Amino acid sequence: MSQGSTIPNARSSTITSLTVHPPTWSSHPRMDKSAIANCTFDSLTSSTVIDHSRLTSSTLSTSSTEPGKSSIDRSALDNAYVTDSHLDRSTIKYATVTLSHLDRSAVTGPDTIVSDSLIDRSNLTNCTVSNRCVIERTAASNCIFSDKSNVSRCQANFSSITKGTKAERSVFQNTNIEASKVERSNFNNCDIVNCRLERTVFKGMKLRNGRWERGNLVGKMGDEEVVAENIEVAQGREMREKQEMGTLQEPLQPERPEQYPRDEKTMVFLTLYDCDWDC
Repeated sequence: MSQGSTIPNARSSTITSLTVHPPTWSSHPRMDKSAIANCTFDSLTSSTVIDHSRLTSSTLSTSSTEPGKSSIDRSALDNAYVTDSHLDRSTIKYATVTLSHLDRSAVTGPDTIVSDSLIDRSNLTNCTVSNRCVIERTAASNCIFSDKSNVSRCQANFSSITKGTKAERSVFQNTNIEASKVERSNFNNCDIVNCRLERTVFKGMKLRNGRWERGNLVGKMGDEEVVAENIEVAQGREMREKQEMGTLQEPLQPERPEQYPRDEKTMVFLTLYDCDWDC
């Protein structure tokens, strides 16, 4: 579309491979209930309206000279790559979003990847979310969520929540948790697998196969042994065990025959002996 265009608006349309520079138009574009693909929208202002639209592989940016932001309702993007996703009143910045549903959420950071998941009223920075996870009313940074995990009303930093973990109203800091259920708990520098924890606080612990309530062990999960061990002690023990196993697995080296020192007399004798033998 060139300067003086009388059709700057799109309704129920499909737009592909288009670069838009509104300052060259007679008015700013309005897109409603449209599908936008492989497009670049540059220097948009508050005069621009994008409403109820699906954006695929597109970049939208605001004007650096005019105040105010574009009205982008139910799909707000800023220098983001978004494909095959539904965005509802959300903000996506420097992130990759595929096959996902975002509702009233902020997803930011160049390392953020959201795939095949639901994000609702959450704020994620530099996180990876994949494989049908549900993240609701959660604030997280530098985290990994995967394998159908469900996280609600939590705070997480530098943590991994995977393998179907269900967490509610909890705090995770430098923690790895797998296949567990957590409610109203706080974890710092922990490694947790196959546990159920309610109203519990742990720091620097390795937990396995147990059920804790208010800090007390009240049962076990499954038939395997319950483990509750200081994580530094556990890591040191595991390292020693690996070193011992590596020593046992090293192949035996054949012993070298003993080497005797040879002085000048011995060398003369051997030379004469060899000469006599050859003769």
